[in-house]
Amino acid sequence: MELSSWRESEEECLEVTTQSSAPLAEKIATGTSMPARLMAVHQLLEKFLHQPSSCADLCQKLVVPLLDLAVEAERLPHLPVKLLRCLASVEVGSGALEECIPTILGILRGTEDPLLTGASLQLLLELGRLKSAALRSQFCNSRAGLAQLLLRCLFRWACQAPNLEITISLLRLFKLAACIPCHRNMLKAEVAAAGVALTLPQVLEAVADGAARRAQAESDERSGWETVHEESSHLAREWEGIGRCLELPPAVGKSGEP
Repeated sequence: MELSSWRESEEECLEVTTQSSAPLAEKIATGTSMPARLMAVHQLLEKFLHQPSSCADLCQKLVVPLLDLAVEAERLPHLPVKLLRCLASVEVGSGALEECIPTILGILRGTEDPLLTGASLQLLLELGRLKSAALRSQFCNSRAGLAQLLLRCLFRWACQAPNLEITISLLRLFKLAACIPCHRNMLKAEVAAAGVALTLPQVLEAVADGAARRAQAESDERSGWETVHEESSHLAREWEGIGRCLELPPAVGKSGEP
């Protein structure tokens, strides 16, 4: 990079970091121009990277606008969710982020976009890290359908359209679920594959098999799939053991509806 270009970039970064967070947050929350709102998201992300404390207390205000923007944005939908994750990381507690759980789950149910799916799962993981009582309640509530949703996502993004980042996030969520008293909900969830209903341990075994095959291929993701193979194999055994402790009958695969 030429010296003049480097100086221009440095000046732009300095301008962003010295700018107040409030106007950027206001533009994101109330702006009508999609490009302008996305630019404000980008600038606030830059500001967060340089001065995280300057963005404290913005999560509550921007939860809904950022998720709405993520759904509406045709390009870079992951940027608003990435900013929301950053803002949540400097929050005291998980209250602000908990309010958007229904929206996050709605996104996961309705999107096929891997970027938006991955970003939404990262928000759930952030809630897990914060020991969110609301997320725990979602896992334990059989009517919420979280177990079914996550299992369907796992089958979709680990078996049908393999995505390493999404798969790793989902495995971490199933690992989290093993530490929550929601075991019956998780083990009752099923996903249909070729006319057969698969349970969580069976899908995890399929994930492990697929990851083993992909780990043998020469690619930049080889080591990542090796890790997925190990973790999914371990989780499959763990959930099978949980099923035995609960005295649930072992799944043998049931014919689903055509």
